[in-house]
Amino acid sequence: MRLLDGFGAAAADRLLAARARGPFQSVEAVQHRAGLTRAQVEALANADAFISLGLNRREALWAAKALTAEAPLPLFAKAADDLPLFRETAPMLPTAPQSEAVIEDYRSLGLSLKDHPLTFLRAAYRREGLLSAAEVASLPDGAPVTTAGLVLVRQRPGTAKGVVFLTLEDETGIVNAVVWADVMKTYRPVLMQSRLLLVRGKLQRSDTGAVPILHLVTAHLENRSDDLLALSGNGNTPASPGYRPVAHRHPRDVQIIPKSRDFH
Repeated sequence: MRLLDGFGAAAADRLLAARARGPFQSVEAVQHRAGLTRAQVEALANADAFISLGLNRREALWAAKALTAEAPLPLFAKAADDLPLFRETAPMLPTAPQSEAVIEDYRSLGLSLKDHPLTFLRAAYRREGLLSAAEVASLPDGAPVTTAGLVLVRQRPGTAKGVVFLTLEDETGIVNAVVWADVMKTYRPVLMQSRLLLVRGKLQRSDTGAVPILHLVTAHLENRSDDLLALSGNGNTPASPGYRPVAHRHPRDVQIIPKSRDFH
């Protein structure tokens, strides 16, 4: 609950206290017993918190929209504690594809336990010749590499003379990339703005220790953050005929994936 924007510690405390008195039977009961606003219940619904009540994200959001905007008055909060005050026929909402569910997890929580976003882009990326992190790890020293991943960390130590170290993540693992100062100068906007980054370069590999040390020395960078929008339920998914990455949003407007951890 700490990851939910706008939820707050006080609301979390009330929710935990209400839950300790017994299981909830409806979205309305969560609002009444915990004294939550509609916005707070919607935050829970967006985080897929009502799955234990048999409601998926869309069904829970539909139910949350019917609530009063503010926390209910004491009279209504105590009346019909676990029975909806107003009954209506459940709507027949289409089930969200798994890719959309994962993206919505990232949008609301910054993570997902369902899957990794690049799982759903892998087929399209494989057609482009992009390797997964696991495939990169199997290559020999000096091999050419093109890969892509979510940017977890950017590091630019003061003693590194302008060199930037990147940590990229996909569904199979991580790739550590090195961006020399001259490449950084050429690709600075791409490097600093990307949430999903394509990297092309040459693999440096050392197998002298117990664990191989791998670094991808970067020669080319490409912002692929807009590819994530294809997973957001617009129908243009990697499995769709004629799939093309989305290219109509400015990279800074792509807020699906949380910002990386940057150190300077």
